[in-house]
Amino acid sequence: AGLKRSCGLQLNEEIKTLGQLQVEIDNDLNLAALEQKMMTAQPLLSQMESNVKLMKENILMIKAEFMPSVALTGSYQEMKSYMDNGFDDANFNESSSLAIGINLPLFNGFGSTARVQKAKADHRKSEYQRQDVKENLLLELKSIYLSIQESSRKIDAGLKRVAQAHKGVDMAQRLFQQGMASQLQVLDAQSASDQAELGLYQAYFEYNSARASLARALGEE
Repeated sequence: AGLKRSCGLQLNEEIKTLGQLQVEIDNDLNLAALEQKMMTAQPLLSQMESNVKLMKENILMIKAEFMPSVALTGSYQEMKSYMDNGFDDANFNESSSLAIGINLPLFNGFGSTARVQKAKADHRKSEYQRQDVKENLLLELKSIYLSIQESSRKIDAGLKRVAQAHKGVDMAQRLFQQGMASQLQVLDAQSASDQAELGLYQAYFEYNSARASLARALGEE
C-alpha cells in the first residue's frame, strides 16, 4: 500500500512483479581507497575548505584597515559663455585639476584590533568545524563499509540457507507422498523455506541500502 501511494496508484490496483531481484555483490572494496576518494569528491568537505579560505581572506581584509590609503582624483572640463542670443564665438575655457590624498589610520578606539581578533577566532572556528566534519564523515564511511561487509556475508549465508530449505521442502514432499511424513511437516518445511527467503531478501535490502549510503558519502549520484 505504501508503494502504491508513493507511485500515485490506487490502493485497490494490482501490482505484478516481473523477474527476480538481482544484486551484484562487490567484495573488492578497500577502505583506504574509499577514504581517499571521499576526501577529493565529497562536496561537504569542499565547502568547508572554501569556508576556511574565506575566513583567512577576511583576516587580511581587516588588517588592511591598519595600512595607509592613497586616493587620486582628477577632473577636466570645458566651459563656454552663454549670452542671450546663444553661445558666443569665443573658444572654450578649459580647466583641469588633479588631487592626491593620503589617509593615515592613527587611532579608532581599538575597533580594528577587535575586528582582527574576531576574524582570527572565526578562522580557527572554521578549521575546527572542517576537522569535525572530516572526522564524522570518516566514521560514517567506516560504518557504511562494515555494513556492506556484514550484509554481503549475510547474503552468502542466506543463499546457503535457502538452498538447504528448498532441499528440505523437496524431501518433506517426497516423504509425504510415500506416507512417511505428515502434511504438517510439509507445511513446516515450506514455512522454513519462506523464512529463509525472507532473511535473504532482507540481507539484499541491507546491502543495497549500504551501497546507496556509500555513494552518498562519496559524493556520487
